[in-house]
Amino acid sequence: MAGYCGIWDILKGVMTGRQGYVRSKRLSRFRTNLRYLNRTNPLLADEISQLFVDDGVTVARSRSGAPTLGIRLSSGNTEFVHSTDDPIEETIDLLKGQTFKREDGTVLFGFGLGYVAKEILKRKEPGHVCYILEGLHRVFRAAMEYVDLSDILCDPDTYLFVGEGMEWVLDEFRAMQRKVVAGRVQKLATERLYSLCRNRYDEVSGRIEKRVCSIKAGLFTFNSRREHCLKNCFRNLDLISKSLPVDVLEGTAAEQTAIVVGAGPTLSDDLHAIRKHKEDFLIISVDAALKPLLDADVVPTVLVTCDSLPVNSRKIERIPTPVLSGIPLIYQADATPELVERFEGPKYVTSPENSLTGWLTNLGRPVRCFQNVRTVSHLGFFLARFMGVRRVILSGVDLSFPNGRDHATGCEKTWGINLEKGRFEWVAGNDGSTVRTCGGFLSMIRVFEEEIDRLPRGAVINTSQKGAVIRGAERMPIEEAIAGTQVYRRNGSRQVLSEMFQQITPGECQKLKNVHGSALTWFRKELGMLRPICIQARSILKEMETGKGSDARGTGKWEILNDLVRTVLGHRQFLDIVTDYLPGFMTHCEKYPGFGKGISMNATTAEHKDGIEILLSELSQVISLVVPDGQAAEANVGTRQDGGMNVQNAV
Repeated sequence: MAGYCGIWDILKGVMTGRQGYVRSKRLSRFRTNLRYLNRTNPLLADEISQLFVDDGVTVARSRSGAPTLGIRLSSGNTEFVHSTDDPIEETIDLLKGQTFKREDGTVLFGFGLGYVAKEILKRKEPGHVCYILEGLHRVFRAAMEYVDLSDILCDPDTYLFVGEGMEWVLDEFRAMQRKVVAGRVQKLATERLYSLCRNRYDEVSGRIEKRVCSIKAGLFTFNSRREHCLKNCFRNLDLISKSLPVDVLEGTAAEQTAIVVGAGPTLSDDLHAIRKHKEDFLIISVDAALKPLLDADVVPTVLVTCDSLPVNSRKIERIPTPVLSGIPLIYQADATPELVERFEGPKYVTSPENSLTGWLTNLGRPVRCFQNVRTVSHLGFFLARFMGVRRVILSGVDLSFPNGRDHATGCEKTWGINLEKGRFEWVAGNDGSTVRTCGGFLSMIRVFEEEIDRLPRGAVINTSQKGAVIRGAERMPIEEAIAGTQVYRRNGSRQVLSEMFQQITPGECQKLKNVHGSALTWFRKELGMLRPICIQARSILKEMETGKGSDARGTGKWEILNDLVRTVLGHRQFLDIVTDYLPGFMTHCEKYPGFGKGISMNATTAEHKDGIEILLSELSQVISLVVPDGQAAEANVGTRQDGGMNVQNAV
């Protein structure tokens, strides 16, 4: 009997040793994964290092030998989120037919033990961006211990968002934004993993969808107006040199309340209350709402404008200049010059989002860029938040067509819509009904909702009783919104704004003009060098297409063409500045990244030729916008008699 017990003691020791070896191996794997994670995401690595795999998570061996993950439910039962037979084979079946091209992106909801993420990594082309979201820290902690994640953690195009970190996915959206422009973004999930955090995944998925729609809408708007944006920024350079950057207004209205006044039809319902309290609040008016406000004897604290179309100037054309001179203006640098120049009082400039006009605006000093400005009411809202206000009241921001109207009474209309033949969508209205809206307004609503999601409850109030619902904004009549809010004395704000404007001395203005002049001289030289190259290269392409000239399709023409394109690509700084005006070329580089990095002497593929044609075509368009055909690129930077820069001859 004693011998029998001794045998069991030996077996028990062997088993204990085996378990100790397994635990040691898991710990070693965890430390290795943690080291890789710390290189790219130290905050997440720190969080994970302090966790342990709890009793609610079970990792078991499947019939194939690969680990599978079980989660204990509230019922006490354990549900396995991967196959108990063969999780690897299951994943291969799940992704059958899925492609992961270089120009596309993927958002994966639910990580589990990383089987889907690993299979994506195997299949995806280099450059394909993958965002991985895992709602449960404990699940990711288990994966770190039981699976070698080095391939995922070391991939430069894979991004991890775990637990509360999922809230930051939109703040890290730049890599995915390129894929929205160049290709498509797909969302993937397995039902069992998704169900573990369904509500949170649904919320994040909705935010991502809104951001993607907003990016597409913004791109459409920019492409339709980019000629005006570019020309306006050059024309506004003299005004920009006389304006303070909006940065100086940061925090100047801390803990106060602002009324952002839009030009929607329901503004007419709010004017009486705004007039009654006009001395009590920071009143930020959009350009189109200025006339009805003045008609109601309300002079706003500040006016905002950002539209680049020439017709925008009509919004204020009937307002006397002396009245405008008393109103500080915050304008986007590519706004309509005819409108901006009529304001002779304090002016503050913001930087546009696009690369070229952003470069121009930031010459000599940094200028704040408000992201996702799709309409002038967005600019007013972002300005209020930037100034530090505690609460924003939206008035006349209907983003729909209440009572079949598109503007408030008294507005100078610069656009209209055919309510009988136009294409509309029906959305929830603030009065409980459904209201008619359009695609552009839907994009604007999404931007508001995305920003409001970041703010405390009650930070934004929407007074539109008949407009579209803006999720996250409290709904109430303006009288109720005003009642009990902290009083903000507008006259104090006006004095602060005036004092800030006076800080700009003639010497500082001249310093900015000198910086502008030097930069424009360099820009002009770049244009002068690139223009003849583009003309020659496009001529060679045409000969190759038609078969004209000696050796039209042979290596001689290709060598000359490749040399010319290499020269163009050598102007890297210039190309970086005009990137947003080369969307086709940038998309081509997303698909074929080697093209943008260098031209091979013997590259004669169809993709290579397409890339050359796209680059030369778009670059020629940029040059023609800045230097019209027949005008010399070597025009001098002139100075008007009043000291202003003659931007018409600047480039």
